[in-house]
Amino acid sequence: MRYLPALVLLLAVPLCAAPKAAPPTVTAFRVQAGAMVDSLIDLNMAAGDMEYHDGAWDKSIASWQRVTVLDSKSLEGYLNAALLQWSSGHPDAAADTRTRMIAENPKNPEAYFEVGLYYFNTRNDAEAVTWLAQAVQLGLPSPKRHLYGHALVHLGRKDDALTFWRHVAQEDPADEVAKRERDKLMGITPTPPPPTPQPETAPAGTDVKK
Repeated sequence: MRYLPALVLLLAVPLCAAPKAAPPTVTAFRVQAGAMVDSLIDLNMAAGDMEYHDGAWDKSIASWQRVTVLDSKSLEGYLNAALLQWSSGHPDAAADTRTRMIAENPKNPEAYFEVGLYYFNTRNDAEAVTWLAQAVQLGLPSPKRHLYGHALVHLGRKDDALTFWRHVAQEDPADEVAKRERDKLMGITPTPPPPTPQPETAPAGTDVKK
């Protein structure tokens, strides 16, 4: 019994000396939660890609839609889901997906460009111009903004197209596409480049060695 107090003391010292684990901070918790969400996004992207190649388009659409739930700013998620919906014969569902993409990304010119590109490729130039104009207003850079000028020409709005190409050419003098399209609408024939000089050749039978 005489050793019991010493034993209790020995056991108590480590317990008293052990520092208490600090509770996780809000910042640390957010970092951990963000890492978990990123992992789920990557898993669903990989699943959507694999399911697409396996021909399981319905499952692929569901995977890409989960990506948009986890990250409402993911244009890739919306666009892949919409493309598969359209390709599966569900244009209304694809339109709804694009509408959600715009609603969640109202200040992103790339979102408006992608909608405009869809309408341009499906030969709906009026809708294409509407969406591409908004993309340009939000600061869409070249060369993607060139599509707006082409869509205006397709729609027969050549004066508006000329105004657009003049603005782009003035803003960026190195933009050869803008200058070419501007000159085309102004009826200016492009100056052909000068011929490339050819190296001189010695007449047949001439010894050029010295």
